[in-house]
Amino acid sequence: MDTFETAKDYFLKGLAFQQKGIWDEAERMYSESLNHVPNRPSTLINLANTQYQLNKLDSARKTAEKAVETDPGNPDALCQLGAILVARGSNKAAVEILDKCLGINPKLAEAYSNRGNALKELKRLDEALASYEKAIALKPSIDFILGHYCLLAQSLGNWAVFDKWAGTIIQKTEAGEKACNPWAASLMFDDPRLLYQSAQIFSEKFSRNLFS
Repeated sequence: MDTFETAKDYFLKGLAFQQKGIWDEAERMYSESLNHVPNRPSTLINLANTQYQLNKLDSARKTAEKAVETDPGNPDALCQLGAILVARGSNKAAVEILDKCLGINPKLAEAYSNRGNALKELKRLDEALASYEKAIALKPSIDFILGHYCLLAQSLGNWAVFDKWAGTIIQKTEAGEKACNPWAASLMFDDPRLLYQSAQIFSEKFSRNLFS
């Protein structure tokens, strides 16, 4: 097996572990892949995400920065770096990176979602709400953001938005579908049955790495 095929084999193994939420093994496989083909952007991005999931934020930042350095115009690399910067509390830098990302790909819902998180921490709440709105408009299936969105709308007294999307959260939760994590739900609703069901769904989806 030549060098590229070996790297590809490790990459695919890493992807399989990542999809199962076995993050430590995914990290090991991606690192092995990079030993054979260094600085491959897709491998660096997946490794950065894996390190992010493992809460190895310093390593994740360095890996994501390497991906951006290797491929400066890659919106996925920029989006991943933005998410890591938000997790590290570097929200101003995150907004700058995510604005650059969206300048390249204005249809990347995850970038708007991460940007909303950063803006919320910077207390730029109306901008955060608008960023969440764009994320949801682009990708309605990005439903884990609905909790953040509704909670922010509630805090701003935007009851039209809250009532519209809170109803969606309730319907999806009652149908056994993931809609918002139990922490956000507990701040919006006082129905014990709904909160219990939300917690059950979150626990199941999280254990299968389908809710993050």
